[in-house]
Amino acid sequence: MEKQKKYGSILGLVLAIVVGVLVQQFFFKAPSFDKTLMKTASELNEACPIMVDQVTRLDNAVSLPGKIF
Repeated sequence: MEKQKKYGSILGLVLAIVVGVLVQQFFFKAPSFDKTLMKTASELNEACPIMVDQVTRLDNAVSLPGKIF
């Protein structure tokens, strides 16, 4: 009987850890890199055009799929 309680406790603990990890990954995902690039490009475009130096002007920024900025 003691052995069954011990195995039941261990199984319950393992199950709780697995459920906790799955819930964390589902609800607390970090934004994808492409979404972060898109947000950064949008924020940069709000201030455009920008004179980078005397001869260089930045008109806009574009973010493409595949981590291309």
